[in-house]
Amino acid sequence: MPLPISVEQLEVIGYADSLLSAMVPSVVPPVFRFRDHPDRVLVPPFMLNGGFVCGASEITGSEARQLGNKGEIVLFEPPVPAQSGFELWMSESGPRYESRTLVKNTLRRLARQFVEQAEIAFRGGDTEGAEQLCSAAVSADDRSTAALAIKGAIRRQQGDAEGERLMAELTEAWLEPAEFKVLVDHYAATPNQPAPIPPHFETSRLPMRGMAAYPAAA
Repeated sequence: MPLPISVEQLEVIGYADSLLSAMVPSVVPPVFRFRDHPDRVLVPPFMLNGGFVCGASEITGSEARQLGNKGEIVLFEPPVPAQSGFELWMSESGPRYESRTLVKNTLRRLARQFVEQAEIAFRGGDTEGAEQLCSAAVSADDRSTAALAIKGAIRRQQGDAEGERLMAELTEAWLEPAEFKVLVDHYAATPNQPAPIPPHFETSRLPMRGMAAYPAAA
């Protein structure tokens, strides 16, 4: 197994996911290269632990460019010095490399905004727009319970019981099926008279974020 490598020796030159528009914003696994040896490139999968990259595969710069041409990774210029405790994420305007705390807070805020917009769209009859906004919320925060509940309400409106059940299954790690149903009932109610959410279901208090893109504890 490759030896752990300090991120202080590295710089970020790209990322490994080929993202669809509905998958932005989200955290992405970075592609690294050695600052002093730019022909040595590290690609996922790997783990970041305590400021070290563990288990990465090493390829040459030429091989990295070939992967870029195939669309398997995305390379960018200029490179960004790697830092411990930082994450690479894709915003609507492009990649950003920021502290993990800032990224987490930003993505949570964006997820809440997408959910608010999705509810307005859904209640206004724009099911497709609501679906897209919910997907963006889940991309930003894979535990966005409200976004999954709106998706469940859309499935119910479409008579897709299996799809609604799937949305409930996606929240089972942190929410009981009966609790998820309460949220779906709320969003599926008539536009002018939504069903009330009990106090302990306030969406701002629900779990919002899981681990993103790759195991990271740098």
